[in-house]
Amino acid sequence: MQIEGGKALLETLRNVGFDVIVGGWTKSTDEGDWYLYIASKDVDERGIAEAYGTIYTTIRANPELFIDPFEVKLIGAQHPITKDLLDTQGIRVAPNVLRSRRPKLGNMYVDDTYVYAM
Repeated sequence: MQIEGGKALLETLRNVGFDVIVGGWTKSTDEGDWYLYIASKDVDERGIAEAYGTIYTTIRANPELFIDPFEVKLIGAQHPITKDLLDTQGIRVAPNVLRSRRPKLGNMYVDDTYVYAM
């Protein structure tokens, strides 16, 4: 359900004009929880607070996504995790979803990652 909800959220964000470079669910080794990382130029250009405002508004308007706003982490276009998410787009496990077991994204150790093909 998370994978479909994340895909729908990214599509909805694009439809409202929010820039999405790449997005994907990842489970960090340290925290042990799944988070939807969304890389966007809007974080850099509009600021993190305004970008999160768009995320929260979009999620509240679409409860069928079944995504908690606190499961979303926004990062900028040049963030090391952005670059690594873009690099992981290689092994498909489902249509439009790519799976990676690479041990790190940026400086964060991860157990598993699912990245949306854009």
